[in-house]
Amino acid sequence: EQEMEARRAAGEVEKDESDSEEGPQLSLAVKDAEGQVVREKKIDVKRGLNRFTWGLHADAFEKIPSYGEDEEEDDDERGAGPAVLPGTYQVVLSYGDAGDSTAVLVLPDPREQWTAAQRQEWWDARQKIGALQEQVAQAVKEIIETRQEVERVREKIAKAQEDEPGQYADVDSLAEEVLKGLDELDEMWRGPKERKGIIGGEWVAKTVSRAEWLV
Repeated sequence: EQEMEARRAAGEVEKDESDSEEGPQLSLAVKDAEGQVVREKKIDVKRGLNRFTWGLHADAFEKIPSYGEDEEEDDDERGAGPAVLPGTYQVVLSYGDAGDSTAVLVLPDPREQWTAAQRQEWWDARQKIGALQEQVAQAVKEIIETRQEVERVREKIAKAQEDEPGQYADVDSLAEEVLKGLDELDEMWRGPKERKGIIGGEWVAKTVSRAEWLV
């Protein structure tokens, strides 16, 4: 075994996928009766028996970044969204060129007294709210990215002013005004950045969150 590792380190033996740090991954997709993907995920697998549990939920909608969470969201970290409607779904597994699928029948929750029409109405409402949430998330991301670009410009101006004080002062002043405007716009979308106690007022993310809770 030590000899094999030495040969691998020297490049004499090619590593297989199971030797990589991330390891091989299986792609899972759940499709509804119309063929629309409602849930997809990458699954780490290993040699032998692998298990994955689908909790009968669709993919979660893109989250509105909170203050301090300006990094781009990983799709695989979104988790589960709303429960899917009763019906037949296709669970598709693929690994490289290989793949397989099977049908799964999702039954209504016997504890619920909803009609099929009521369930569909609830699902449609969740989809509309989710679409709105993703629009808000995209708008907030654009604000974050624009702020970062403006801040990079100000950093370059500050560096240039080390050699020549006052250089690009008018541009720096304009950039500062742009940042103030972005902060006001951000507060309209995400609310006040500094929050202590009960915060009054309305902002877009708060309204979307309340609508999701009510549905």
